[in-house]
Amino acid sequence: DSYRITKVYYEDDKGKTQAYNTSIKLTIPFYGRIENASDWQKIKPGTYQNFVLAKDIDLSSYDKNTANYNLSFNQLVGIDQIVRDEKGVPIEDEFGNVVKRAPIISGVTLTELGPNVGLIDTIQSEIRNISFKNISLTARSNASGNYFGVIKFLNGKMSGTLDQATGTYKRMVFEDITLNGQTNVSYVGIVALNKSPDIHYIEFNNVYAKGKTYVAGLIAYSYALNKTDIVGSNIYAYSSSNYAGGFLGYEPDNTSKRFTFNVTIRGVYIYSNNEFATEYIDTRSINSAITLYGVSVCEIELFIDEKEPVSIWVHCGAK
Repeated sequence: DSYRITKVYYEDDKGKTQAYNTSIKLTIPFYGRIENASDWQKIKPGTYQNFVLAKDIDLSSYDKNTANYNLSFNQLVGIDQIVRDEKGVPIEDEFGNVVKRAPIISGVTLTELGPNVGLIDTIQSEIRNISFKNISLTARSNASGNYFGVIKFLNGKMSGTLDQATGTYKRMVFEDITLNGQTNVSYVGIVALNKSPDIHYIEFNNVYAKGKTYVAGLIAYSYALNKTDIVGSNIYAYSSSNYAGGFLGYEPDNTSKRFTFNVTIRGVYIYSNNEFATEYIDTRSINSAITLYGVSVCEIELFIDEKEPVSIWVHCGAK
């Protein structure tokens, strides 16, 4: 953000207000503040502003598709929330540090949608330290097209945050997510189309994703360079055509300089009407710490070729 300052007011040593004419370009990020559902509803689509999420917001009171969606942000950053017990007393860890977590956006139910939809349309620079829970997006039965997700286009970084007191990272969490693009909407996932340079410290649990092609629990179609420290569980991905996955729907072979490390997914259920549907993990710089547990309907195969990098595929037969 850039701002031009033409006049500065100040108080002199006699307590009198003085004015000083100047011409200064001030380049500094300014952030709007989201403290409740009403603040969220006031955000205008397509503005690409910076916001901080200062408190949990519950959007469940906005029924009949009135919750604000398809919002674009430059940065969206969460402020840590203190975890308290039932009496409101802050909870401490074994070392006496106050336990904190990311603020939560929850309670979104949108139905009869077309394609090209996201609770968030675009993250341009960064989304950090925010959790999403109980988010349900459902396309109308005859919807046809592309892009359907919690975040439609991720162009900037997405990550948890470092707890300065403990020196550990808190994950950004997506939980109880339903993304029903029916059978003719493609690119369906928590992130529909990913061009982020870095995705770190993410957790995604209880995710249902359904669509045509490129369907996944986390990222439907990815150009991401670095994807590290990611955990997921209980992921259901259904494709009426091909390329369904718990972690990734698809990542092109020509995505260079990729690095995927320390990814663990437990309980992946993949269904497809095309035998080429796959859980496509990575083909460039893969680390052995990537693990899949409890994959149903599919077979895990590990390919190692002298001329090609290691790749892990989970092949799904026609169903």
